[in-house]
Amino acid sequence: MTRRLAVAIAVAALAVLAVPAQGSAHNVRVSPRFATSGDDFFFFGTFWQKFHRVRWYYDQHNDGDFDQTGRFFASSKGRFTFRWRGEDVFDTHRMCFRQFDTRFEKYYFKCKRFSLIEG
Repeated sequence: MTRRLAVAIAVAALAVLAVPAQGSAHNVRVSPRFATSGDDFFFFGTFWQKFHRVRWYYDQHNDGDFDQTGRFFASSKGRFTFRWRGEDVFDTHRMCFRQFDTRFEKYYFKCKRFSLIEG
Protein backbone atom coordinates (compact mmCIF):
# COMPACT_ATOMS: atom_id res chain seq x y z
CA MET A 1 0.00 0.00 0.00
CA THR A 2 2.81 2.46 0.82
CA ARG A 3 4.57 1.72 -2.46
CA ARG A 4 1.37 2.42 -4.46
CA LEU A 5 0.94 5.73 -2.68
CA ALA A 6 4.55 6.69 -3.43
CA VAL A 7 4.10 5.79 -7.11
CA ALA A 8 0.85 7.78 -7.29
CA ILE A 9 2.52 10.83 -5.74
CA ALA A 10 5.48 10.55 -8.15
CA VAL A 11 3.16 10.30 -11.17
CA ALA A 12 1.15 13.32 -9.98
CA ALA A 13 4.34 15.34 -9.48
CA LEU A 14 5.55 14.51 -12.99
CA ALA A 15 2.18 15.51 -14.46
CA VAL A 16 2.43 18.90 -12.76
CA LEU A 17 5.96 19.39 -14.10
CA ALA A 18 4.82 18.57 -17.66
CA VAL A 19 2.69 21.73 -17.82
CA PRO A 20 4.70 24.98 -17.65
CA ALA A 21 3.87 27.39 -14.88
CA GLN A 22 1.44 30.08 -15.96
CA GLY A 23 4.07 32.79 -15.66
CA SER A 24 6.53 31.00 -17.94
CA ALA A 25 4.02 30.03 -20.61
CA HIS A 26 3.63 31.68 -24.00
CA ASN A 27 6.98 33.35 -24.62
CA VAL A 28 7.92 35.21 -27.83
CA ARG A 29 11.20 36.72 -28.97
CA VAL A 30 12.12 38.45 -32.23
CA SER A 31 15.37 38.40 -34.19
CA PRO A 32 16.62 40.77 -35.43
CA ARG A 33 15.00 43.73 -33.66
CA PHE A 34 16.27 46.18 -36.31
CA ALA A 35 16.66 45.52 -40.05
CA THR A 36 16.41 47.22 -43.41
CA SER A 37 13.50 46.94 -45.84
CA GLY A 38 13.23 43.52 -47.46
CA ASP A 39 14.94 41.69 -44.60
CA ASP A 40 13.19 38.92 -42.71
CA PHE A 41 12.21 39.09 -39.06
CA PHE A 42 11.81 35.84 -37.16
CA PHE A 43 9.50 35.41 -34.18
CA PHE A 44 10.17 32.40 -31.97
CA GLY A 45 7.47 31.13 -29.64
CA THR A 46 8.01 28.72 -26.75
CA PHE A 47 5.70 27.15 -24.17
CA TRP A 48 2.53 27.61 -26.24
CA GLN A 49 -0.11 24.89 -26.10
CA LYS A 50 1.03 22.23 -28.54
CA PHE A 51 -1.07 21.53 -31.64
CA HIS A 52 -3.36 24.48 -30.82
CA ARG A 53 -4.12 27.45 -33.04
CA VAL A 54 -2.10 30.64 -32.66
CA ARG A 55 -3.38 33.86 -34.24
CA TRP A 56 -0.94 36.53 -35.38
CA TYR A 57 -1.64 40.24 -35.66
CA TYR A 58 0.55 42.75 -37.49
CA ASP A 59 0.46 46.42 -36.47
CA GLN A 60 2.36 48.34 -39.15
CA HIS A 61 2.54 51.69 -37.36
CA ASN A 62 2.54 50.43 -33.76
CA ASP A 63 -0.69 52.36 -33.18
CA GLY A 64 -2.98 49.56 -31.95
CA ASP A 65 -4.70 49.19 -35.33
CA PHE A 66 -3.90 45.71 -36.65
CA ASP A 67 -3.31 45.86 -40.40
CA GLN A 68 -3.06 42.12 -41.11
CA THR A 69 -3.89 38.92 -39.28
CA GLY A 70 -3.63 35.18 -39.81
CA ARG A 71 -3.22 31.90 -37.98
CA PHE A 72 -1.10 28.80 -37.69
CA PHE A 73 -0.69 25.91 -35.23
CA ALA A 74 1.96 25.46 -32.56
CA SER A 75 4.19 22.42 -33.02
CA SER A 76 4.12 19.15 -31.09
CA LYS A 77 6.54 20.78 -28.64
CA GLY A 78 4.49 23.98 -28.21
CA ARG A 79 6.89 26.04 -30.32
CA PHE A 80 6.69 28.08 -33.47
CA THR A 81 8.89 30.08 -35.82
CA PHE A 82 7.06 32.80 -37.72
CA ARG A 83 8.83 34.69 -40.53
CA TRP A 84 7.84 38.23 -41.52
CA ARG A 85 9.33 40.17 -44.44
CA GLY A 86 9.96 43.81 -43.53
CA GLU A 87 8.04 46.27 -45.70
CA ASP A 88 9.09 49.69 -47.02
CA VAL A 89 7.75 51.67 -44.06
CA PHE A 90 10.65 52.86 -41.91
CA ASP A 91 9.04 52.85 -38.51
CA THR A 92 8.54 50.74 -35.41
CA HIS A 93 6.18 47.84 -36.04
CA ARG A 94 4.49 45.37 -33.72
CA MET A 95 3.69 41.67 -34.14
CA CYS A 96 1.33 40.02 -31.66
CA PHE A 97 0.37 36.40 -31.06
CA ARG A 98 -2.74 35.12 -29.26
CA GLN A 99 -3.86 31.69 -28.13
CA PHE A 100 -6.61 30.32 -25.95
CA ASP A 101 -4.88 27.80 -23.70
CA THR A 102 -7.27 25.11 -22.48
CA ARG A 103 -4.79 24.06 -19.78
CA PHE A 104 -5.38 27.35 -17.97
CA GLU A 105 -8.74 28.35 -19.56
CA LYS A 106 -7.21 31.69 -20.49
CA TYR A 107 -6.26 33.77 -23.54
CA TYR A 108 -2.59 34.69 -23.86
CA PHE A 109 -1.61 37.73 -25.94
CA LYS A 110 2.09 38.48 -26.44
CA CYS A 111 3.58 41.25 -28.61
CA LYS A 112 7.05 42.18 -29.82
CA ARG A 113 8.18 45.44 -31.37
CA PHE A 114 10.65 45.56 -34.25
CA SER A 115 11.93 48.36 -36.46
CA LEU A 116 12.75 48.93 -40.09
CA ILE A 117 15.66 51.29 -40.53
CA GLU A 118 17.05 52.91 -43.63
CA GLY A 119 20.04 51.04 -44.91
